[in-house]
Amino acid sequence: MSLHSRTSGAGLWKIHTLLRARIFCCKRVSARRRMARMWMDACVKLARSRVCIKVTIIAYVAQLAPHTHTHTYNTPRQIQRL
Repeated sequence: MSLHSRTSGAGLWKIHTLLRARIFCCKRVSARRRMARMWMDACVKLARSRVCIKVTIIAYVAQLAPHTHTHTYNTPRQIQRL
């Protein structure tokens, strides 16, 4: 299932997706927890900007079904900018 946003929040959605991919490739549990916390903050910001009403549902689904991407992204700086 892919979700495309034509609103100004498209950048937010992209960062959210990249950050989610990064959480599941963290080897250390502490790093994974830290990334998960940042990811949930991104979810809250997405919900507040009304990019997608379903974002909170997607957040929970993604936690239940972790994704298998092994790419790493330099997202913390982007998240701080939000």
